[in-house]
Amino acid sequence: MSLKKDGFDIKGYEELLKNIENLGDAANKEVNKALRGAAPIVQDRLEKNTPKGAYVQKKHAKNNVVISNVKTSRETGSKYISVGYPRGVSYRIHFIEFGTLRKKPYLHMTKTINDTKEAVLQQLANQLKKGLNLK
Repeated sequence: MSLKKDGFDIKGYEELLKNIENLGDAANKEVNKALRGAAPIVQDRLEKNTPKGAYVQKKHAKNNVVISNVKTSRETGSKYISVGYPRGVSYRIHFIEFGTLRKKPYLHMTKTINDTKEAVLQQLANQLKKGLNLK
């Protein structure tokens, strides 16, 4: 780095920017990988916590827990993965979760979130530390 009359001249500035961008790409890939690694924890628990209906139908919610691709929030820019039920099943989940006039709430999704919170955070931290070579 040398001082010029009108400011500083940093040698290797383009290389520095390239390295920062590469770190950003590497971090972005590791975040995606960490999210994909943590989602099955929630999926497995949600499958166990979801009740199976007593009536015969084409698709039981218990057998149809799915994981989405990595998404980015438009508002915050943060990344996330959704774990839940596909369209043919999802419309009736709120009846199971929150109950109806004649049926008590089951709260299986709330229980799943509470049960898996620590395990998911630990998995994310471990994967990011490993992927970004942090200690």
